[in-house]
Amino acid sequence: MNDGATSVFVDSDLKFIAALKGLGLHLDLNSFDSRIILQKKVYLAQWCGLDLNSRYGWYIRGPYSTDISHAAYRIQSIFEDERISNILPSFERNEEKQLSKSQELFKAIDQLGEDKAYWYELVASVAFLQESNNLQDEDIFSFLETAKPRMFSKEHVRKALKTLRQFRRK
Repeated sequence: MNDGATSVFVDSDLKFIAALKGLGLHLDLNSFDSRIILQKKVYLAQWCGLDLNSRYGWYIRGPYSTDISHAAYRIQSIFEDERISNILPSFERNEEKQLSKSQELFKAIDQLGEDKAYWYELVASVAFLQESNNLQDEDIFSFLETAKPRMFSKEHVRKALKTLRQFRRK
């Protein structure tokens, strides 16, 4: 990273880098699954209350943000540079709690099954449908069956709902 490199980045990029590092995430954009997991983890961190000022909409693979995609590719070249740590913003106490809550949610999702991209897609999709469309459990089952026939079983949707209920925002 040269001294002028940070000028092409905006404050929100630095907050995004700090959030990814605070969440213990790696910026791996090399595979489709890793990009899905990144999108869903950032969405779920926002669902837990962390404000990253990113808009999400419904996409074929659940909640998706072009803001996150663009930021991830923009910061990819400096993300691992040790010198970036010196200019990252600090988190306030409430943001630290939201980071911690997000990490706990990630651990719970990691316990659901081996296919991480599948489980993050499902849990983030259920959270999005609850929050954005105010759908109830049965409506979520119906929506997902119509939008993604035979992709998610009712049992798995129930597991996702149960996991989210443990971390519901208060």
